[in-house]
Amino acid sequence: MSKYVSHSIEKGACIHAVGPTMQTGECQVTVPCPGDTWYAMAQSDEIIFTVLREKVEDLVLAMRQLEDKYGYNVCRRFTMTPHEPYIKESYHKIGRMIGMEQ
Repeated sequence: MSKYVSHSIEKGACIHAVGPTMQTGECQVTVPCPGDTWYAMAQSDEIIFTVLREKVEDLVLAMRQLEDKYGYNVCRRFTMTPHEPYIKESYHKIGRMIGMEQ
């Protein structure tokens, strides 16, 4: 089972959410930065939760069990960004450094 690591930062929340997860496999909880608020329309009541693709099935199963057993609905809504944001070259560089493809 993964331990949860949280970050609270002024900028670069996406790097702090995705980078460590890609490197360690551990889930991350991060408070959205101003860029997330602007480009991803993150609201004041939202967080960034990062999990590896291969762990999503277990996470969804656990969330469904919470709902089935206790009536607790974790997923209340889902939204997508309506546009592709400009991503600075420095973010691409960091992504390449941790093995992500562009």
